[in-house]
Parts: sequence; structure tokens; C-alpha cells
Amino acid sequence: MGAPRCSDSLSGRRVVRLPDHTELEQNWNAGIPETGHFEYGQERMEVPLWQDPEAYISDSPVLLVYRGENHSNRGKANQIDYRHRQLEWFNYYLKGEEPAPWITEGVSWIEQEIIPQDKVYFELFRELGESVREAGQALTRLAEADCLVAAAAQELKKVEHRADDVTHELLRRMETTFVTPFDREDIHMLADRLDEVVDRTEEVARLAVVYKIELLSGPTGEMARVLGRACAQVADAVAVLPATEPVLEATKAVRTTETEGDGLHYIALGELFENSKDPLEVIKWKDIIDQLENAIDACEDVAGTLEGIALKHG
Repeated sequence: MGAPRCSDSLSGRRVVRLPDHTELEQNWNAGIPETGHFEYGQERMEVPLWQDPEAYISDSPVLLVYRGENHSNRGKANQIDYRHRQLEWFNYYLKGEEPAPWITEGVSWIEQEIIPQDKVYFELFRELGESVREAGQALTRLAEADCLVAAAAQELKKVEHRADDVTHELLRRMETTFVTPFDREDIHMLADRLDEVVDRTEEVARLAVVYKIELLSGPTGEMARVLGRACAQVADAVAVLPATEPVLEATKAVRTTETEGDGLHYIALGELFENSKDPLEVIKWKDIIDQLENAIDACEDVAGTLEGIALKHG
């Protein structure tokens, strides 16, 4: 009696068509055909190909290939995609639900190589853009009277860690992908500059904690709000990639906000030097004012990078 068979299964093996591999695949150590492996090894076909070719054909699996991966998926995006496809596979074959299009129609190599890669890149950039938005929202709370500075700083630290993770995933994917949606140097620059916005924004909160400043008020508070608005505009611009006109429209708003921030920077410095007599207070507040300006300028740097990408590849 033959070995019991499952109605469905998943594995990490690369074989697609059993009849082809039965005769053509060779053991890399012994250099002999793998016919025995298929007949009484892991595949458990129990009979030679020539005796029951239909069994070999019907038992041939569907192959999922993730570029840059080996025997298992290490990339977060690939792990998520594979999990979704597992559920769709079992829902169809075990629960009788409608099949996902990839099960019945397949995905051509060209589509797999270009379209999904583009989708993953843009999804990761949007995720990084949302981290910029969250950083701006958290920083803006430092200008609110009821804000707990330490709590806001802790929240920004978490956002900063998430942004670092997404940036690393983007760069890892770029290194292992043959086809990218736009130039590799542009991918690297955009990821780096988005991450820089989060880093500089988080630094403002860190300084507020170190200097024991409980509230950003006056022109400094206005700069915090401008930074929050610029961060949201950056996220909006990233979200419409790769459409040229929407990107240019969104980055125009970022540049307008940055100009407003420049004006507030000089006002804040002027008031600080005019009203504060304590040298230590001047040093503390000037550090925070300058770091707010740096974070706002970082938003403009992202806008410039997005404009270059949109004009080059639009």
C-alpha cells in the first residue's frame, strides 16, 4: 500500500514539473539522475515516470519565486506576500473558495520581475513617508500646553526605529533586485533623506528632554507646527509616486512651507537674543531652534529628490 497523500501541501522545493526533473535533474554529489529520489524518496511517487506519467503531471506543484531569496524568505515584504498566498492557496484547495488570479492564471516572469518589484518599492517608500508624518505629528505636540515631553520623545524614538527598519529593507531589496522602478542612486538618496527627516525631528525632542524644556512656545512653537505640516506634505508627496504632476504639486507645497520656516527661524533667534539674559538658556534654546530649522530643511531636501525622480522617470 502506498504512502498516504495530502489533498494539498506547501513546501520550499524549487521543482516545478516533475516529469522534467525526474529524468534531467542530477545529484550534485554523485552526478547521477535523481530518478530514485522521485520514486521512493521525498516525492514518494512509488512508480517510475513511464508507468504513470499522469500522476507525475498532476503532482507537479505551483512555483513561487522571490528574487534575492534562497530556501526561505528573509525579506519582510516577501514573508508577508508568501503568507497571503498560503492562505489564498488553502482557501481555494481546502475550503472551496474562489481562487486568487495567480493560482489559475499564473504570473509571467516579466510581470514578476518588474511589476511586483515596483509595487513593493513604492509600498516601502509610502511606509517610510508615513513614518515622517508620524514624526511630525509627535513633534507638534511639544508645542501644546498639556504635552508630556518625555512621552513624545519616546514615541518619536519608536518612529525613528521603524523608519530605520524600512530604510534598511529598501536598501537590502535594492542590492538583490535586478530591475528597480528607478535609478538605484535615486532610491538610495530618497530613502536616506526620508530617514534623515525622522532623525532630525527626533533630535528636537531629545534635546528638549536633555535641556528639561517642557513646552515649545512663541516662534519656536510655530516652527514646530511648521515642521509638522512639512512632514505631512512630504508624506503626501511620497504617496503619489511615481505620478509626475501630483509629485511636483505636492513638493511645491513643501517648498512653500520651508520658506515659512526660514522666516520663523530668524524671528525665533531674534527674540531669543533680545529677551534672554541667561547664557545657558540662550545655548539651549538656540540648539533647539537650529535643529528645528535643520529638520524643516531636510523636508525640502526630500522635495528636491522627489522632483528629480519625477522629472527623470515621469
